[in-house]
Amino acid sequence: MAAKKIILDLPPSGNTRLMPIKGRMINSPKYRQWKENASWSVKAQLCGAAPIDKPVMTVIKLVYKNNRRRDYDNVVKCVNDALTQGGAIADDSLIYCAFTYRDKVDKEHGDKVEIELYRLNDMDSDGLDAVQANLSQIMESLAKDC
Repeated sequence: MAAKKIILDLPPSGNTRLMPIKGRMINSPKYRQWKENASWSVKAQLCGAAPIDKPVMTVIKLVYKNNRRRDYDNVVKCVNDALTQGGAIADDSLIYCAFTYRDKVDKEHGDKVEIELYRLNDMDSDGLDAVQANLSQIMESLAKDC
C-alpha cells in the first residue's frame, strides 16, 4: 500500500490555539480558520478517497522558514484534527504509530507540514521494510545535520 501524502500550512502556535472565554478554554478564531482551511485542503488532496478506517502510521515532516525554537507536539495535535475533519482518517484514535521530525530550514518554501499516511493492516513485510528504510534515511539525514 502506497502512502497517502498530504501537505498543509503550519497551524498557529500552541500559545495562540486556545483562548479563555467565561472560564473555559476554546479554540481561537485563528485556529478555527486554520482548521477549516486545512480540512478543505486535505479533502482536495485526497480526491474523493474514502477515510482510512484501519490502524494507521503517520510520518509528519515539519518544514520551517527559520530556526526559531518551537514545540512540535502542538503541531501534531492540530494536524491529527485536520486529518480527521478532512476525511483522511475516520478517527485519530486509529493512529497507532507516529513519527514526527523537523526538517532543514527552507526560507522560501517553509512553514508547512508534510504528512504521509500508511495503512498498517494492508502492509506486507515488503511494505514494512520500505517504511523502515524510509525512516532510516530520514534518521541518517538528521544525524548528518546535527
